[in-house]
Amino acid sequence: MPAVTVALSTLNLLSAVGAFVAAYFWYRSATLRVLYDPTKDNGSAGIIIDEGGKHYDFFTTGVARDAASRKGAMFAAIAALLQGIALAYGGLVA
Repeated sequence: MPAVTVALSTLNLLSAVGAFVAAYFWYRSATLRVLYDPTKDNGSAGIIIDEGGKHYDFFTTGVARDAASRKGAMFAAIAALLQGIALAYGGLVA
């Protein structure tokens, strides 16, 4: 197998992995909920969401969702960069 084919396949594979990791973090950011912990004073001013008998901390959930979304965006950017390199490299050697 030529080295060019191996390089392009590797870049495409890494790009796909990055895209799936990004999708995971974005899904996590949409569904993440942090349970309220009364022993921690996190400055949330006591805003609690009661859902089905479980108490969720509104602000801490928002912070955790933001962090997961940032990770998703970072992995999406990496995937796009790898895909761009694969396209450019494939065009140069063709």
